[in-house]
Amino acid sequence: MKTCRLTFSVYFLVLLTCMLALDSTGLTALALFCAAMHELGHFFVLALFHIRIRAISFHVFGVDIDADEGNQLSYRQEAVLALAGVAANFLLCAAMLPCWHLRVWTGPAQAIFTVSLFLALFNLLPVGSLDGGRALEALVCAHATPQTAANILQICSVLILLPAGTFGFWLLIHAHNITLLAAAIYLTVSLIWHGGNVGISSNNKSKRGSKKAVEFHLW
Repeated sequence: MKTCRLTFSVYFLVLLTCMLALDSTGLTALALFCAAMHELGHFFVLALFHIRIRAISFHVFGVDIDADEGNQLSYRQEAVLALAGVAANFLLCAAMLPCWHLRVWTGPAQAIFTVSLFLALFNLLPVGSLDGGRALEALVCAHATPQTAANILQICSVLILLPAGTFGFWLLIHAHNITLLAAAIYLTVSLIWHGGNVGISSNNKSKRGSKKAVEFHLW
């Protein structure tokens, strides 16, 4: 029987423990629930495409999935896989609407809706380390060369992260709000962590219109 190997970074476990211990509002647990639903969306599509997962690695900058090299995905399928987590978050938002409008479990429903919507919109950004970036690169690869797709993704990443970091620094100085700056730094470090471009592994890029081996970086 084939098994899936799970590994957890020490830094991931330390960060998770600190966040849960220091948060008295329950927001961290709520965010983890929404993130888990996001990842389940990716896993659902992996199962739909009959992709066997060999290993899952949890670290500070997301989740890495190592799948069977015998399986291949087209670029369009790669885009569907990338957007599956976002779709799961939108479905979770839709599931919370009846509770919200019927005033049943209103507080938690509103919180789940808000966090899940934020997570979906955040991941839709066309930045290399996010689902939106992976989907963009895969779709461009379906019609152009992988190098062209990589260049477009890098340009989009810079056009988003540079203004976000600049404005985030302004907010820190004038409004004492570090949220945007922290997000920009996190995404920049995540890009560096994954080698600058995680949409499609450089080892898997091939000629136009072909398929590629399966290697994913999800969040």
